[in-house]
Amino acid sequence: MTKVIILSDIHNNTASLRKIDGILTESDYVIFLGDGISALYPYKNLLGDRLIMVKGNCDIFSQLSEEVVTEIDGFKIFITHGHKYHVKEYLDDLMQKAKETDADIVLYGHTHVAYTDYIDGRTVINPGSLGNPRMGNPTYAYMILSGKKPLVKIVEVR
Repeated sequence: MTKVIILSDIHNNTASLRKIDGILTESDYVIFLGDGISALYPYKNLLGDRLIMVKGNCDIFSQLSEEVVTEIDGFKIFITHGHKYHVKEYLDDLMQKAKETDADIVLYGHTHVAYTDYIDGRTVINPGSLGNPRMGNPTYAYMILSGKKPLVKIVEVR
């Protein structure tokens, strides 16, 4: 069983990030979907290869990739911020890219709204925003990889 924390859109508002510090450090992986990358730099040494990050549209000085395809516990995961795929309007372009990469799991941010679904045989997750949610409290996604289908929960930070 692998525990994965998925974060997005901190926008340098680190109050919620500090509240989940212990959860981050004890997780098997932390995936950051962009916009506020500098907030995660203190975790780079601590997490090492367990920290996977892509840059968002607001991370203009970052040298990181805008998307990554990785495999964890036999699940192929497509990771992107989402702005290149027009995710604020629709998910068609994102799902086309997921199909091209043969991803089992699709992770995206950018909308600042948490979302989970199962589309065309793929688990699709947007953890919402940890720093600047469009509605409600800051959120992140907690994912367990075990068996044939991931278990995902959107968690509010208060």
